Amino acid sequence: MNTRQPQIKPVTGNTGLEQVLATVWTCLREGAAPGRSPFSIAQLATVGIEGTAKVRYVILRRVCEETGEITFHTDVRSAKIAEINANPNVSLVAADLEKNIQIRLEGTASIITDGPVKRSAWDASRDRSLVLYRNPLVPGTVIDNPADGQAGNQPTDRDDGYENFCVTVISVTCIDWLDLSADGHERASLMRAGSGWRGTWVAP
Repeated sequence: MNTRQPQIKPVTGNTGLEQVLATVWTCLREGAAPGRSPFSIAQLATVGIEGTAKVRYVILRRVCEETGEITFHTDVRSAKIAEINANPNVSLVAADLEKNIQIRLEGTASIITDGPVKRSAWDASRDRSLVLYRNPLVPGTVIDNPADGQAGNQPTDRDDGYENFCVTVISVTCIDWLDLSADGHERASLMRAGSGWRGTWVAP
């Protein structure tokens, strides 16, 4: 068995890894752009309050390659916010099943509950996306039937539910790229190093 430790080097200057890194951020930006792409929805994993793994879908809202940050919106009353407050270490996974590409991310999440970033995100959101935050029931509340979980009457103020809305920002520290294309499987592991990235090829 080969136990040789991989050489983790700066990505800059390594054409193959530079291309992987650029492709990763392109895929993620397309996921956060208007419309739908295979990377619009990712699975977010957190550590539950009781210590078990928790996974759910989130919609990518903003991606910044320069800062290595990914943003999604959620209800501040939801269980995942309590979990992030208790342990901000999270993972994300998204995939293009037609191209057989998987992107896994690890990072630290922070929650924005007030200020201009939240206000800008709320104002840019479509009304149908804001309905969730106007529901008086906390996400996960036990109900008798699905109709009991609907938001109810139309809001009289567009800011109805604003207090329940928050922006979650993930600072990405690790990227795992897996390409299972028919012409050859490839996998790369990338780690944030200051303002840049270091990485290596690994076995798929």
